[in-house]
Amino acid sequence: MNSRLFLLKLAASGPSREGEGLRRREKIMSADERSLGDLRDLIDEIDDQCHDLLMERANVVRQIALAKSREGIAGAAAPVLAMRPGREAQVLRRLAARHSGALPVAVLARMWRELISAKTKLQGPLSVSVYGEGDALKFWDLARFQYGAVTPMELAPSAQDVLSAVGSEPGRIGVLPAPGTSGGGARWWPALCAKNTDLKIIAGLPFLSEAGGGGLIPRALTVARLAPEPSGEDGTLLAVTHEGNCTAPDMEKLLAKAGLQDVAAVDVEGQTHLI
Repeated sequence: MNSRLFLLKLAASGPSREGEGLRRREKIMSADERSLGDLRDLIDEIDDQCHDLLMERANVVRQIALAKSREGIAGAAAPVLAMRPGREAQVLRRLAARHSGALPVAVLARMWRELISAKTKLQGPLSVSVYGEGDALKFWDLARFQYGAVTPMELAPSAQDVLSAVGSEPGRIGVLPAPGTSGGGARWWPALCAKNTDLKIIAGLPFLSEAGGGGLIPRALTVARLAPEPSGEDGTLLAVTHEGNCTAPDMEKLLAKAGLQDVAAVDVEGQTHLI
């Protein structure tokens, strides 16, 4: 649904909402003249309007789930995991770009990640297996920030346990250390190169830095039985298997000769490099 059209529908659905918004702005403009009690009443009014919109948003999500179900009955098979990683990334980038004021952008991102995760759970199952070796708390915090406070999560003893759970349980995703980072020595990623797997890397964590910027090197990666979805600002991981000895600089030179520029080998142990 077009977001602009959706907002217009919200404004039209309640004849007094536009007037309420104007009155609220007038109140804020004259806030310096108001008592503490008046300001608290204003906060309550804003909270009520936010709550109304959240409930309306949840109703729209349920309508989306029903529409997907109808399409499935008509023959359009929908994935068990009702997650749109590319769309989610676009939403957060747009909000971060338009954000201003005293509220930290990291708080804004956390609020929307909670909404997005709740939306996913309204449409189907969602649970998370988190890599539990080494600095497990770091990966747990990254997963909890991204996938919500009430989403079921569990620590898995090893990377292989994470992959096994994701591969066998509908609606389960896994959070694993990014190769080349602390904890990345588990070398779990060659398993994704097997022909008999449908597991894919769908996201890097954290999505935004505390300052709200993107482009940071991920400390963890999310794996799911879901095709990666382009978001417009994506990175690509390339697995290269070779024979004999091949150092990281050697691999980078070979890739440059093949026309792949600005690449770096992040894992060079064994005979399969991750680029």
